[in-house]
Amino acid sequence: MDYSYLRKRWADYLTGNNKDVESPDTQEVIKSMERVADIDFSVEEKSAHNIVYTTPYYTLNALAKSYRTIGTKHFEDPGTLKRILDGLERMHDTDYNMDTPHGNWWALEVGNPKNLLDVCILLRDEIGAEAIKKYTDVVLHFKDEYVRETQGGRTETGANLAWKCRVMFLAGIVREDPELIDWANEHLQEVMRYSNNAITYPGMVTFYDDGFYSDGTFIQHYFFHYTGGYGKNLMTTLGGLFYAFWDTGAITVPEENLRFMHRMVFDAYEPLIYKGRFLDIARGREVSRFFHQDHITARHVMRGICYLSETMNPKDKLRARSMIKEWLSYDGAYDLLRDEDARAEHYVYGSILPIYREIMATEPRGDLFLNKTFGVGADAVHHQKDYCFAVKMHSQSIASYEYLNEESKKLWHISDGVTYIYGADLDCFNGGYYATVDTQRLPGTTVDRSPRRAEDPYFSWFLPDSKNPCAFAGGVDLGPCGAAGMQFLGQGLGLTRDLEAKKSWFMFDREVLCLGSGITSPSGDPVETIVDNRRRSTPAFVGESAAHATGVKGKGIGYWFPGKADVKILAERRVGTWNSVEVDPDYCTENDFATIWIEHGRKPTNADYAYVVLPEFSAAEVLEYSRNPGVEVIENSAKVHAARHARLSATAANFWEASEVSGIKASAPCSAIYQQSENVLNIAVSDPARSESVIEISFPFNASKVLKRDSRIEIVREAPLSVRFSSVGAERGTAALSVALA
Repeated sequence: MDYSYLRKRWADYLTGNNKDVESPDTQEVIKSMERVADIDFSVEEKSAHNIVYTTPYYTLNALAKSYRTIGTKHFEDPGTLKRILDGLERMHDTDYNMDTPHGNWWALEVGNPKNLLDVCILLRDEIGAEAIKKYTDVVLHFKDEYVRETQGGRTETGANLAWKCRVMFLAGIVREDPELIDWANEHLQEVMRYSNNAITYPGMVTFYDDGFYSDGTFIQHYFFHYTGGYGKNLMTTLGGLFYAFWDTGAITVPEENLRFMHRMVFDAYEPLIYKGRFLDIARGREVSRFFHQDHITARHVMRGICYLSETMNPKDKLRARSMIKEWLSYDGAYDLLRDEDARAEHYVYGSILPIYREIMATEPRGDLFLNKTFGVGADAVHHQKDYCFAVKMHSQSIASYEYLNEESKKLWHISDGVTYIYGADLDCFNGGYYATVDTQRLPGTTVDRSPRRAEDPYFSWFLPDSKNPCAFAGGVDLGPCGAAGMQFLGQGLGLTRDLEAKKSWFMFDREVLCLGSGITSPSGDPVETIVDNRRRSTPAFVGESAAHATGVKGKGIGYWFPGKADVKILAERRVGTWNSVEVDPDYCTENDFATIWIEHGRKPTNADYAYVVLPEFSAAEVLEYSRNPGVEVIENSAKVHAARHARLSATAANFWEASEVSGIKASAPCSAIYQQSENVLNIAVSDPARSESVIEISFPFNASKVLKRDSRIEIVREAPLSVRFSSVGAERGTAALSVALA
């Protein structure tokens, strides 16, 4: 194995060393690299085993990349080299050595090593063989030294394992040790395949193992849909490794595993990015980090896909680059080449430039028309021409929120059916949204506004307190239409909860119908359903049954309330600090909010609500819609939520129990949707309760011939049409059937 060549390949990935240093895009990369290299993190004052991204190794890594990149002010600068070498020695003497006490395991086993090893590769000759061995001995010392008991003695999984593979692979080419490279190759395969595993620990709940699932969900920390957090880092890690080493023979991962990751680009990542913003439904506690706003997360994922696309077949490569071009067209072309805040992981390398230039010469993908349910992650997303709608839920296996390292401190309700509506104002959830929003009035949620909430103990996400005791959480997809639903019990301990509710979202092309029933609370606290809570918007009533929020861009968002509802609106300016949801930093920010909610009173029993969200509607268009609505509520009861869209010939239902509505009959809880087009009927069904059973569903149509059928659907009879749906292996999500009508 030619280790010198492998080190050069990694150095080329980190620097690119483009010769056209005067071109505007090269200058953009150079400025970005210089910016992060100039962070004033004092090596003397920062702790290498407790600090994650502010560790001095991060600065030394950035300096080394800038030192080796042609055109930067640090390029081959003797003063910069001395600063790096002195910093490495000081860190080894004082903070990262064989005697370093155990602190943050990630910093010891991943964060410090991955930054240190980059420096060792870039400056191998300058550092010298003796120092290289001394520094990397520490890396190997911590490789297996610290076994985390909270994982039951298991090794790292998901993105943590991918990071560890990168560390061992680079340690192998630095130390010229083939066993370390073999270790990385063996364990990379565990990341690059479906997990589809459920784990049960005595005294706790059943939960999902980390990794990808066949419905596109990426799980990390067992209880969280984390594609835009840990999954972001997994993509950037794998993208770099395979870009640098795939065709060298050093990576021996079977090609089928690489092709799997190519599929995940489109199944797991693409549905979660809207016009250059990564949806918060899959970002976990990262939403509480001021330096990881949604557009920065999306940018990091894009860079990882850029590098991974170099290993794709021509068709997938073009598709990936067309997709990225679409996202970049809304953010500004140069955003792929810079980062505003150097505290976020910095992935702007000179090697991105040739890929970036090819992308800029590619035709953009165009709008995405898609409804996708992440059943394992208990989330759903709905893409249309002018807007994106997403809803975040939690289940018996997915936790309500992740409180860790003092992050997400007040985000108690972030999985209680929070809805995200993106229109022309793409930054509505940026700019300090979570630092300033009323966290007991997150959009889409039904909550009891307890004045004692901040005094409640934080949930341990390994215990049942953080889970939803109710089974139903998920939905069903049929082309660009879909339905999602969640039955849940609110905050509390074990099964003692203060609030119960059943909530549904029916997603069509121009509107989303939101239904709720069975809203009951004995607590005596005010109970509300939050229709919306929009940053940079002004609310107003429109006519007798509608409201409108005017934003800084576009037409705004409309809301129509069929039937009776006690609707309130509030325009307020809120001041907050980021350390209200994260430990650092302690500075103030402020935002204007438009809050719209429905009051259910104190101690409601079986209360309900219905409202329609109308993205990118003007106030006049909302008023017209209220007079001629496009969607009809069929039933909103304790047994079933159902809706019909006449123009689309679509009907959807969430069955909370065995029941019948509008000619659709279900033998058990399930979600179903059908759409009729002339003499063809398209049907989709799913089991959001994950009952692992067989459900019989009948429809008020006579079928003459099966046109397309999922293997999980069995035809019981054709007239009237009745099917059996097997929900065994429910992580596979929606099952579809298409028939010709008699």
